[in-house]
Amino acid sequence: MNRLIKQVGLILLIAFSGMMVVAPLVFDRADATLAYLILYFIALASSWNILSGFTGYINFGHAAFMGVGMYATAISIADFSLWWPVSWILGGVFAATFALIVGLPVLRTKGPYFAITMLAVAEGTRVLFGTRYMEPITRAGDGIAFSPGISFQTKYYGMLVTVALCVWVSYKISTSQFGLRLMAIREDEEAAESMGINSTRLKISAFTISAFFAGLAGGIHSTFLHYVDPFHTFNIQFTIIPIVMAVFGGVGTVLGPVIGGTVLQVLNDFIWAHFLQLNMAVFGVLLAALILFLPQGLLEWMKEMRWVEKTRKI
Repeated sequence: MNRLIKQVGLILLIAFSGMMVVAPLVFDRADATLAYLILYFIALASSWNILSGFTGYINFGHAAFMGVGMYATAISIADFSLWWPVSWILGGVFAATFALIVGLPVLRTKGPYFAITMLAVAEGTRVLFGTRYMEPITRAGDGIAFSPGISFQTKYYGMLVTVALCVWVSYKISTSQFGLRLMAIREDEEAAESMGINSTRLKISAFTISAFFAGLAGGIHSTFLHYVDPFHTFNIQFTIIPIVMAVFGGVGTVLGPVIGGTVLQVLNDFIWAHFLQLNMAVFGVLLAALILFLPQGLLEWMKEMRWVEKTRKI
């Protein structure tokens, strides 16, 4: 029976991957847009998981890196007319650089202090980008409207490649010595350091990788929106929603954020379509119920039921 369930799971995974590849070619625009948003939130959830899932350092400032990536891409296209692939990559590079600068002092804090500090970093970045001091670069509260001149399919496949790379990197981390050291930090950082593990260097590396993919996804999403501004770009929901998706799917796993991002984005879209006035209330109740009954995440529950092999590879 368990073998049959595993085979069905593999078939579903292959079918899902194939569907996401052909979505913009065979779906109408509304369904293709939903598929794009699923990929976007998978990218955010999976990139968040690279730091928080493997090290246990809960990052409430993930939106800051996404926002920096969005602004870097928007500015490079609107002001410097750079080619869109270069602008997308610059989004990731600027976000990673920002993470490296911020991470050096911030990652010396632990537990709730790190979470609160990162929340302050995200809010501080939002305020900074909206002030008159940054107006020559960010246009302050007016935001930046621009036209990247690329098709929806191009943006879609750019996000698909980003997700594929992020999941592949998560897999390589999970199955490597680097990943084992990150997990040792998650379980007991002092004990890990006593065994010769350089926790600061490893945390900064994971932090930078996490920020790069958040910035890359944000840069692509900015060309989807054609507009960025501080209020919407650094909105706290772009930290909270990926966290919930990663927790629901399974924190510290490879496919957990993929499962969580897909299920919850489809659920969110359904609620918006059928419960417009009560969408947040209904979504909140459902999330509370899911987390209450699946505290370790859907993938970990499936492992406990032996429907999925207990391995770091997934």
